[in-house]
Amino acid sequence: MANDGTDFTSLKTAVTLAKLATMKPLATTEVNKALIESALQKTPTGGNSKPFLWSWTDNKLEIRHDEKLAEHYLNRNSHTSWIALGCLLQSVEIAAAKQNWLSQVAVHGNAEATIEFKKLNSENQSNENYIQLLNRSTYRGPFKPSSMPVIATDSSQDQDQVVHIKTLNSKDLSAAFKGLLIMADTYLWLQTKATKAFFKEMRFFAERKEARGIRSKDLGVGIMDQIMLYCFSHVPWVLQWIVKTPILNLSFKKASLQNIQNSHFVLITSPSLDPKSLILAGRESLKVWLELEQKGYNVQPYSTASITLVDATAGVLPNDTKPAFRNLFTEKGPQIYREQFHLFAGEMPVWLLRVGKK
Repeated sequence: MANDGTDFTSLKTAVTLAKLATMKPLATTEVNKALIESALQKTPTGGNSKPFLWSWTDNKLEIRHDEKLAEHYLNRNSHTSWIALGCLLQSVEIAAAKQNWLSQVAVHGNAEATIEFKKLNSENQSNENYIQLLNRSTYRGPFKPSSMPVIATDSSQDQDQVVHIKTLNSKDLSAAFKGLLIMADTYLWLQTKATKAFFKEMRFFAERKEARGIRSKDLGVGIMDQIMLYCFSHVPWVLQWIVKTPILNLSFKKASLQNIQNSHFVLITSPSLDPKSLILAGRESLKVWLELEQKGYNVQPYSTASITLVDATAGVLPNDTKPAFRNLFTEKGPQIYREQFHLFAGEMPVWLLRVGKK
């Protein structure tokens, strides 16, 4: 589409502000629950955490797991739920600050939380972060050449837990790291249960965004590729056969390389699998995501190339994980990350974000 000079980012922000202005004001003793829930619904959760539900008791918010979906193949692990919970808590904090409330969090041992809200005396309401959160999106297509983004901070600390944020210029990607990303891209297609779970999450040709699931139009591929995926969803074994067959899988490798080209990467690391550390990693991941979008960059989480390494470290890779993937996530992957991002001893990759401009 030709650029007619319209600033679509500003236009989107103006529309969001107009919607906020029409919302009915509440008494100063009551937090605006609709604003909080809008923020929660726009929160990324890393792809394979246990899904969450939330409910209210007066001004108290309860965040808990949807146990009906807790056994889903792609939503199986408690440690990834801590990361997702960190993202959710950061969203609540942003939405509360927009209303001049302080969120007071009590975290429970099963990666669930209770949040109470305290009205602040000052009137320094923050709209910018909330609007940025409502406009947050995931971009899965190719990028144009762009400069390396500058992140405001490279670490965050909560008591004795330190989370680091590493950046990688697209020009500095090693052959080993590219190979890891390409192989990780095939994970969903070569693991039978993962393939079925992925297609179960898809919403083909859906116009409205569902509460759960990914619209095929949001995959960053053309309509013909969406149609092809829809056909494969009924015979996933055919897709698996194509991906693992030389020559036939060249188009998949080409698509992976196109996504890597011109892509910068941001890595959030953690010193341990301690819940406090993983919650902090989730919080910082969302902060970085919003900061990048505010600076005009698009973001895609590369969960199968990063959170799967956390699975391996925690010893919870699925039983049907193929030997090649088990070796990648357990042995080769951590070493490649250490060399590519110059990680400190004990520093563990948690979440990888692909960053660029479309």
